[in-house]
Amino acid sequence: MGASLPPKEANLFKLIVKSYETKQYKKGLKAADAILKKFPDHGETLSMKGLTLNCMDRKSEAYELVRLDREYREAIKCYRNALRIDPDNIEILRDLSLLQAQMRDLTGFVETRQQLLTLKPNHRMNWIGFAVANHLCSNVAKAVEILEAYEGTLEDDYPPDNERCEHGEMLLYKISLLEECGFLERALEELHKKEPKIVDKLTSREQEVSLLVKLGRLEEGANHYRALLAMNPDNYRIPLDFLQGDKFCAAAANYIKPLLTKGVPSLFSDLSPLYDQPGKADILEQLILELEHSISGDGRYPDRYYMLSTHVTEKEPPSTLLWILFFLAQVGNHLLSSLHGPWSVSLQ
Repeated sequence: MGASLPPKEANLFKLIVKSYETKQYKKGLKAADAILKKFPDHGETLSMKGLTLNCMDRKSEAYELVRLDREYREAIKCYRNALRIDPDNIEILRDLSLLQAQMRDLTGFVETRQQLLTLKPNHRMNWIGFAVANHLCSNVAKAVEILEAYEGTLEDDYPPDNERCEHGEMLLYKISLLEECGFLERALEELHKKEPKIVDKLTSREQEVSLLVKLGRLEEGANHYRALLAMNPDNYRIPLDFLQGDKFCAAAANYIKPLLTKGVPSLFSDLSPLYDQPGKADILEQLILELEHSISGDGRYPDRYYMLSTHVTEKEPPSTLLWILFFLAQVGNHLLSSLHGPWSVSLQ
């Protein structure tokens, strides 16, 4: 520990931490080398030197010390060692929180984000970061409380023009959390109340439609869908929210196939809300499995889907099968996450 060093070296160690925080990496590295010349096995100094080298893009050298690129747990240990000397170091706490998220140490992630909020409550991102951390821990109601507490610190005329977009995104996020909690009426009421402060009107209207459909207000929802289609007639995703049965399957195939061919990583994220609608998860599962079976066989999509698509009947590129398998892996991760909380499966 830094406290076990003689006074001269202990002061040098404090200089390393200060230099890291202020991004004066060369100065910090020089101080670290001075300590290690006398105490070559001093763990905290080795840790801070590794972190400093990493920030200087000298990763090969940092790797030899703390192996940051692969062994994140070792890196977390380095940050914790540094925080023993300077427990309120914002820079180190922020970096530690990112590593904890990377390692899926969600309990530690929540604790670190709470500490950052306590130290800097006037920073919007610290409130949002704390809310996101609780969301990832499946504590969605707590995430809503945090964002509402943040709103309680704001003046009525907030936000200023230069922060309208970011504030609007935060409001949409809070409304999506209310929806996730099952507070549908409250989410819709909040959406209407905060609509003037939301810049992204298209996403706002799409979220409103989703809430109306879930509330069973189908006629209103249909009217909103027509308005959205009038705004963007090429959006083939919209009908998937209200079609059922065979019509849903046909529309889903028409929508999914070109995106699998193209290789769109966000496809599952786009379709994931459909998994909460009765019956649609099973239809999508059978559809994707059928596509996978056919592509694995002769390299083409099933014959019965050719007439539904504008694509020609030539063989798919090998990458299509990869994207189908990636989609199926995301489905499995989604199902496990719903049982055990987020990030239950690591896709390597």
